[in-house]
Amino acid sequence: MIDKYNEKHRGRELLTLSEFCEYECFIKDHVSTLEEPAMEMLKQVREIVQNKFREVCSLSFEQYPTMRYNISNMINEIQSKQEAEAEKRIQEFIKMEQLFFTQDKVFQQKLNNSDIPQKSGIETSDKTHYDDDAVFNSKGCALLDTRNLVPDKLVLYYEIVYQRLTDYVPMLILLFMLKDAAKTLRNQMLELRNGADVVKLLSEDSERGCKRADLKQRLERLLQAQDLISKRL
Repeated sequence: MIDKYNEKHRGRELLTLSEFCEYECFIKDHVSTLEEPAMEMLKQVREIVQNKFREVCSLSFEQYPTMRYNISNMINEIQSKQEAEAEKRIQEFIKMEQLFFTQDKVFQQKLNNSDIPQKSGIETSDKTHYDDDAVFNSKGCALLDTRNLVPDKLVLYYEIVYQRLTDYVPMLILLFMLKDAAKTLRNQMLELRNGADVVKLLSEDSERGCKRADLKQRLERLLQAQDLISKRL
């Protein structure tokens, strides 16, 4: 009866930490400090990806300066837009992490892998402290809900936060700065065929054009010489 009442009237407090409001401000302050390194990682990845895109652009359109210039501008614009969207998503995720929440089973697993239950005299084999889902019941939570164990439990919660961030942030950056950016660039390059001056886009620079014309003239003279020699023989 007591367990059912506690479950029904329970708020969003962390398992075994009923007075979580006292520590929520510490969690918020700590999580907020993680935004800066996440943004720094985003900027570093943008620089790497943008440089690689430019490198491929230069190699692919080395002899077409107009095309190279237009695509280089596309790369800069796309990366700026993608970075702004990624920043927004990271900030949203940091705000969510400040809610101080995780599922009971997730935190229970962390507790099971620590020495916190043993410090309270709870044996994992003693089922009287667990409910049917192998999660601490009200009796087990009461034994662990002591101030001297709060630092250890907060460390476990920080580990959960770090794991979520280390999974989410790199995937988000990979999606926006590489996958989506490459797809957008490809689509915009294909759209250049519509309404663009294709001849101008594919015009060679003057130096290469002169060199090509000179080589063409040499080839023609060699062919003429070969033809004359063949006739005399």
